[in-house]
Amino acid sequence: MWFSWTASVSGSVIVDTFGSTFDTLLGVYQGTNVASLTLVAANDDGAGFGGNNSQVVFAGVAGNTYTIAVDGYDGASGAVRLNLGYEQPVLTVQLLAPTGPLRIDVCARAQAVVVVETSPDLSTWTPLTTNLVPSDGVLRLTDDLGAGERQRFYRVVVR
Repeated sequence: MWFSWTASVSGSVIVDTFGSTFDTLLGVYQGTNVASLTLVAANDDGAGFGGNNSQVVFAGVAGNTYTIAVDGYDGASGAVRLNLGYEQPVLTVQLLAPTGPLRIDVCARAQAVVVVETSPDLSTWTPLTTNLVPSDGVLRLTDDLGAGERQRFYRVVVR
């Protein structure tokens, strides 16, 4: 099976087949022509990954599209589960308008439970939200600064 994914931010990306029902082979490539793809990372039951699952970690670059191949060892087949996300969560905050809300993007491992917390002073933290990261690895939120707030700090906790 072939998949395509475009990195939304630069960072260390994890792709694995944990949860698949057969012995998998995994490859991540760059390029637009199948005949001339460049291998980025590959794995077949690497040390420490357990069982018949495959996992790769690579330096993803924002805006780059990656082609991901999942195959079966020695012709094996079954249900594929492809998990994709960032090794460490990446938090970006953007002001949408001079007086408007903030857009918060959290790039993390798909299906991870993340808590976005806010603080006015870096010592008292309050959960803004707790969410499950969607399958594309990007959780998008908005936040309005409270009345009279001049600054707000953000952090992400993965549970």
